[in-house]
Amino acid sequence: MIKKYYCIHCSNNPVNHKIDKIDEVVQIFSNRLISLIPFNKRSIKIENWLFAKLNNFLRLLKILEVKENFDREEIFNRSLVLIDAAEKYNLKIRPIIRKFKNRYLNFFHFRLNNKDYYFEGLPVNLNNQIIDFDLIDNKYKLKKFLLKNNLPTAAGALFITKKGGYKYGLELDFPLVVKPQDASLSNHVTIKIQSEDELIQAIEIVKKYKNFYIVEKFIPGDVHRISVIGDKIFAVKRMPASVTGNGINTIRELIGIKNQTSQRMGIAQKNATLHTIEIDENTEIILAKQNLSLVSILEMGQKIFIKDKVNLTSGCDIIELTEKIHPANKLLFLRVKELLKIDILGIDFICQDIAKSWQEQECAIIECNSLPYIDMHHFPSEGSSQDVAKHIIELILKNTGEVA
Repeated sequence: MIKKYYCIHCSNNPVNHKIDKIDEVVQIFSNRLISLIPFNKRSIKIENWLFAKLNNFLRLLKILEVKENFDREEIFNRSLVLIDAAEKYNLKIRPIIRKFKNRYLNFFHFRLNNKDYYFEGLPVNLNNQIIDFDLIDNKYKLKKFLLKNNLPTAAGALFITKKGGYKYGLELDFPLVVKPQDASLSNHVTIKIQSEDELIQAIEIVKKYKNFYIVEKFIPGDVHRISVIGDKIFAVKRMPASVTGNGINTIRELIGIKNQTSQRMGIAQKNATLHTIEIDENTEIILAKQNLSLVSILEMGQKIFIKDKVNLTSGCDIIELTEKIHPANKLLFLRVKELLKIDILGIDFICQDIAKSWQEQECAIIECNSLPYIDMHHFPSEGSSQDVAKHIIELILKNTGEVA
């Protein structure tokens, strides 16, 4: 059995970073082997057809099952909002489980015009496109691609040795960011590095998690998640977990009050978008840097950040900004989607003001995601809900020959 332990740099989730490093190497070699295979529309169509036939066969053998009466707590919210939206179009999307131990697989099924369709998480390729998922999800490959196409990204380079990244960081100059080449949830990412000592520490942190890492220039601004669905664009701003003082309660008490919000659930809860704020060692370190502690009482209206990451499990706030996107930024996001040749795309975009053109401010696309958490648009902590799932269902119907 693989022994796991809790890691402060992974939102205190149980991990085994030795396995993570092995998985990274295996993934690199697998991607290189796959890149040698000549893909075309016909081969992708055959692959998807075989995948559907295999799933049908495993269902026939009762190894897999399309779960009609499913447990919502076993499904991520990005898929749940899609299931719920589909019901309005008389389209029944259901999760697939492995019957042994009743295990949910994050794969889903629907049947339309006597044809079975299967997908993972979100239906990103029902029309048999040739999609380079490794390019989209690999931070360094994407960076080179963006630079090649004169699109905004942060200057940076990839390293495997500690010495190489340290030397390059000094040449690039502070402030800096150090992050894994291929990872999610901001695990082992260090931002706004301001000194040689902080750079050394950041490299030590990232090397505990992955073999390859990126050193890049820090771009000031807020992290925006852009979801592009066909020709529709949505935006939210993710802010680190925070509390606002009332002159009465301690910071610990303010965190407890904020966690009582009905939308916030535990960090392990799949069918949730907003999560409770966990008090951990990192929280106390961040407070100490502000000359505060958990028993400090903030003045009325005084807002402080108590986490340094904007991932969902850190209890971040989500602010809906779709209506404020500048037209030039919309064209930028559509251009990225078209270049990457995918219908559904998540883009992490840093800028000072999403309502201002990207050409008039310092900004950067820091990563893309082929399987974005669209539920952020459905359940913001501030602003109006955006029905992104509806537009994905309309894409499904379009890509399968139906009319939305």
